[in-house]
Amino acid sequence: MRLRVLSVSIAAASAFALPSAAHAASTVTVSGTIKPAAKGLRVMALPTSGAAVTTTVKSNGAFSLKVASAKVNGLSLQLVTSRGAYAGPILLYGNGAKGSTRLGKVSGKSIALGKITALKGYAKLSRFLASKAVLLKGTGVVKLSKGAPIGAAKLGYVRTGGKATTSQDKQCGPGEISDGQGGCKSGGTGGGGGNGGNGGTGGKQTGTPGGSCTASSVDSASGGDCDSDGVPNVVDVDDNGNGTLDAVDAASAGTTARLNLFFGLRPSFANQLNVYSGANRASINNYLGASSDETGLGMNFFLDQQYLDPGNAARLQNVWLSCTSGQPWCAPGTGTATISGLSDTPPFRPGTDRFAQLPWATFYGSNCDTSACSPLSGSDANSLAGVRRSGGSSLPTWIGAIRPASTNTLASVVPGDVLTINTRSASGVIAAQPTTISPYFVTSPALASYGPADGSLTPVSYPLTPSTPGTSASSPIQADSSGRLKVRLWRPQRFALPGESSEYYDIGGLRWGVSVESYTDPSGGYHAGALQACQSSDLVGVTANSSANDKVQFTDVSALDVATDVAQKDSRVIGFTVDVRGCLAAGGYPTVSGTKTRITLLAQGASLPGGANETGMTLEVALP
Repeated sequence: MRLRVLSVSIAAASAFALPSAAHAASTVTVSGTIKPAAKGLRVMALPTSGAAVTTTVKSNGAFSLKVASAKVNGLSLQLVTSRGAYAGPILLYGNGAKGSTRLGKVSGKSIALGKITALKGYAKLSRFLASKAVLLKGTGVVKLSKGAPIGAAKLGYVRTGGKATTSQDKQCGPGEISDGQGGCKSGGTGGGGGNGGNGGTGGKQTGTPGGSCTASSVDSASGGDCDSDGVPNVVDVDDNGNGTLDAVDAASAGTTARLNLFFGLRPSFANQLNVYSGANRASINNYLGASSDETGLGMNFFLDQQYLDPGNAARLQNVWLSCTSGQPWCAPGTGTATISGLSDTPPFRPGTDRFAQLPWATFYGSNCDTSACSPLSGSDANSLAGVRRSGGSSLPTWIGAIRPASTNTLASVVPGDVLTINTRSASGVIAAQPTTISPYFVTSPALASYGPADGSLTPVSYPLTPSTPGTSASSPIQADSSGRLKVRLWRPQRFALPGESSEYYDIGGLRWGVSVESYTDPSGGYHAGALQACQSSDLVGVTANSSANDKVQFTDVSALDVATDVAQKDSRVIGFTVDVRGCLAAGGYPTVSGTKTRITLLAQGASLPGGANETGMTLEVALP
């Protein structure tokens, strides 16, 4: 999925810059009547690339909108509900197993679509357009099954070809991140409050994208459909149709997904949650809605202005988000979300800590360099901070680590929901751009069992208690006589997407790693240090990453998500043996008997500019 320009409807034009008379004259009117039409249903005219136009359907189902004549070829019509949920494409043509959702080179000043029938996950014309009026070449051809686009009602998560991949990619060097174009650049951010932790891990993307999803292809734009499933890239959770979610697909990360949001979930062992360790929908919802250092869902924006506003060499005045009433965590004036800085940004508001969680509804933006931020005046609620980095582009990156802190996260932070990113140019012109919520971790990895490197494993008994080994410095897991520890982990889960049958799915294809960054000496003194990656061996269910960076050393061999099955949970694990003593020694930390350390077990998706989807947990361990 990829961010793209979204123009407002004519009814809302008073809040935005109006086009010139000459430009307005060069338009085509697209109209139709949708039945049944839910209250507040919107139609978005989405060209292959560039500006889109939206309008709200009238109570009688009628809609009409004007689009630029130059954008008609390749234009599709997409439906969005009043609460911001994606409702599917409008099928313009169908014949057997192939169809089209995109217009071709149509002449004239108006396109009357007539009656349109709303169905599950899509809509279709009662009388299809002629084949010459639609795009029926390349990715313009949509694959149909029983008359419906194969990606309909599934957010595009359907295998259409291409080889499944993992998040493994060639890593950039220390202090570098992916530039989203197959290269590296300086920077990298980790989300605040202990839960974002998503930065500094970018890399050159590898793998072969499916369809026409290359970085330079126009089909990689938001209105393209790289895998011909009928769902545009801006919404599709598997843009290239290779069966791997974009969040863990290195091929998508460098093309259609480089402006995606990324999520973080990083608890300690004491408060980790996983389906296999007893988590259920209620406990997951409570956890995701919290906002302490080690609980709550983290949502990260890292938007390079060069991609956000291509061709504009002047700094934007501000960037901010807006939501619908069906997304109360960021609703105007009443949103529950907070915003914080990241690991390499100054505090967004002077006098606060960089990780301080500020009410997002009253955060109106900041102008930052590497040393300080200056708050912006104005009333743009839910703003991001514009951060200029030394040695990089003169244009800022618009950043924010967001905690939705919703009372019902599972109902209001939903994959496929559309958010609007607003930008104000140097001259005051406001534009709106859509992005969508990607599938995200709803649980963390969980410790299934542990033991000495050469001995038997001890299953962890759930629910945990304060005396469970590993939950605190006063109750650590003891490493063996060589200072090593063998672990077996259950993968983190996501909830099922539309069209999937199981409630939860294990997330495969992640990159994994182990590190230490603090220790407690035998007298009880706590010492923080620099991140030190740990060498691991005896890999189970993962393979070594030959180009490991300072955090991840191996990749899950399971590239595809796998439906959870309680009867098979004991066999669905990954594992490795960690040389805890060697890791401490490599960091220059003490390795005497009684030394305790907190190790981090980390799982990451594919490298995006600024970070990656990331989860993990921390575990307290003591040397013998």
